[in-house]
Amino acid sequence: MKNRFPVLILVVVAAMGLACSGTVPTSPPEPTVASSPLSTMAATSLPLPTQAPEKVSPQSVSLSTATPAPSPVTPTPLPTPTSFPEPTVASLSKNDGPAAFRYLTELSTEFAPRASGTREESAAAEYLVSRFEEFGYETGLQEFTTEMLSPELSGLTLDTPGGEKVAVIPLVRSAIGTVSGRFTSAGLAREEDIPEGGLEGKVALVERGLIRFNEKVLRLTEAGAVGVVIYNNAQGSFQGVLSAGGREIPAVAISREEGERLLELIAKDEVRATVTVAVDSRPSQNVLAEMTGSGPGVVVLGAHYDTLPGVPGANDNGSGTAVLLAIAEELAGHTLPFTVRFIAFGSEEVGLRGSAHYVDSLSVEQRDEIIVMLNFDALGGGESLEILGDAPLVDRVAELAQNEGIVVSKGRDRRGSSSDHASFRRAGIPILMVSAQDFSKIHSADDTLEHVNPDLLQDTVRLAVSLLLRPNPFDEGL
Repeated sequence: MKNRFPVLILVVVAAMGLACSGTVPTSPPEPTVASSPLSTMAATSLPLPTQAPEKVSPQSVSLSTATPAPSPVTPTPLPTPTSFPEPTVASLSKNDGPAAFRYLTELSTEFAPRASGTREESAAAEYLVSRFEEFGYETGLQEFTTEMLSPELSGLTLDTPGGEKVAVIPLVRSAIGTVSGRFTSAGLAREEDIPEGGLEGKVALVERGLIRFNEKVLRLTEAGAVGVVIYNNAQGSFQGVLSAGGREIPAVAISREEGERLLELIAKDEVRATVTVAVDSRPSQNVLAEMTGSGPGVVVLGAHYDTLPGVPGANDNGSGTAVLLAIAEELAGHTLPFTVRFIAFGSEEVGLRGSAHYVDSLSVEQRDEIIVMLNFDALGGGESLEILGDAPLVDRVAELAQNEGIVVSKGRDRRGSSSDHASFRRAGIPILMVSAQDFSKIHSADDTLEHVNPDLLQDTVRLAVSLLLRPNPFDEGL
């Protein structure tokens, strides 16, 4: 295959902006790129970042691109594809499910957690590169840098003798800055928990539970609070996520144990608290793998491989990443009428960073080449799959699933959450999002291998491979 892999290390300096898993940032000026998106990737071996912290917390940001500097590299060549008879779903089901769960097991035992900007995320990227290369795909990395909320630079300080400091995890989409005020308990942040005199100028300590984080923070903000500390309603700390409306004041999470201790402290005496939410810059990367087809157009299959800090991420999104590998393995050696491009996105959990960067790096012509984007996220929870996206494609896949005996329901975008398909939809590219229906374990310490349903991974691989191997699957209505 023709060498399409000059190394263009794209370093993206991220400015501050909106945030994770919901609103996607405004596109920066479109950069000048080579004729193929794969030419924006780095060499397939990735050096681990130096002095990256063990954990980071996210902050969504707007992207701008630096001028790339090319240098040639010799990629792993693709073997000449061979045409095979279209396989039956029955034959696929013998192998693809176990393969997907095997890859998930590797990710969950050897590369978890995989928080954005950490050595673990980089190591997982190297693992994915090696797998795609084994399957015979032209493979590389697309590197970028993003700013994200930092637990190390953020904190809670009490105005007590010695200035006691408490470790925190900023909530995704929290406002950035430092605020101080009297530390005051506000229960669960329900309407009846707000004192009659309000919370003007105070830092509110509230318990997790009953109502959404965003509702808590909005109500406390309206009552005059300048900062929010949310303690867990279960053992340990957690990573909370605010929707777009909850970013007006700094908001952080602490453990249940710390929260109960601080409740006792402020019940005995008046205490002032200072809350700081800060950001730092971290490197991340997308993993791209491609097999050229016999005709024009590109079908993108994507899944993010990063996790929240401290979260195992077996379902979100080890499951989607494992399915991506299993689909790639199943399709290896087939000649399709379009180019197939697999992308494992980095930094999804910090605001769809990887997919936003990838889409923003494309020229208009390159975007127009993309026929459809299929996204796989959180596939392992519950008993059935859910699909959403462009209506003609959703209808087509639902019909295919019914014919193959796969239980699928039509879903809709959930308020306050999203995934990497949103970056493509923003660019006018048709999308299909596949997930499972149960999200109860994600973004928590319970997102582990034993809570993943292997049958759903198998069903997803069967469905995707059957769709892609149909004659002209995207010719009409898209």
